[in-house]
Amino acid sequence: MKEILKKIIVFITVFCYISNIYAESEVIDTTKESQISFEKLAQRLYLREQISNRNIGESILFGSYEQNGILSDGKEPIEWTILKKDINNNSVILISKYILDCLPFNGFHQNVTWETSSLRNGMNRVMLLEMFNDAELSCVLPTYLLNSKNIFNGTYSGEPTYDFLFIPGIDEMLAFFSNEFFVNEARINELTRPNVKRMCYATPYARNRGVRVMGENTKYPGTANYFLRTSGLHGRRKWYGNVFADFFQSFVSENGSIKPDGTGINSIDDGIRPMVQISY
Repeated sequence: MKEILKKIIVFITVFCYISNIYAESEVIDTTKESQISFEKLAQRLYLREQISNRNIGESILFGSYEQNGILSDGKEPIEWTILKKDINNNSVILISKYILDCLPFNGFHQNVTWETSSLRNGMNRVMLLEMFNDAELSCVLPTYLLNSKNIFNGTYSGEPTYDFLFIPGIDEMLAFFSNEFFVNEARINELTRPNVKRMCYATPYARNRGVRVMGENTKYPGTANYFLRTSGLHGRRKWYGNVFADFFQSFVSENGSIKPDGTGINSIDDGIRPMVQISY
């Protein structure tokens, strides 16, 4: 009888001990969840305060990325320009004010579109997590991208995609960097002329990474090329006596003009100017 009683006491003691540990872990988990929820709420309120006081074309701060080229002092806040505000859904479409990095559109010279490029994969896996913490990520929305054909030469630019981070295409140049939203011959011709609204400066970090910028003695010092999502004109070209390969990617040049025929798809000196859609 005594042995049975001892076993019952031991069982109760162990049960209570395990129950206490479980209860404490539940408290800790609940506290963590509350902390995360608070941070997400604080992030949305911070964005709401910024966006409500700013118009299209003005800037907000959101996320962080290395920009000054001094790695030891950590990342700097990213400045984004508001391209579109949807008041009904409390969302905005943003583009980085500066060229933030230097990456090839695709790591290998091959026929790819935005859908299959290494740049898309890297931006939505590595760069996304580098730019935004958990609270900020909760505000990032997937964006439907049509990836239309190149309106200048008809080059196929891939199937539609959903992306968290992306680069602009010729479609966005038409929609957000012009006064008219329809396509005609005059509008298409305008895209190939210099335009200060499309010009962009590279951060010191992007320069260190290899972005080619205009020199101090040029007309547009400090500006740089940046890739577009729209495919360029594929076909062999002869420059300075050398024949270059078949696959090209459209881009915006240092003076803000669009180059629809493009540069090499694996070019290593063109900039990356991210876009993102966020909710607030």
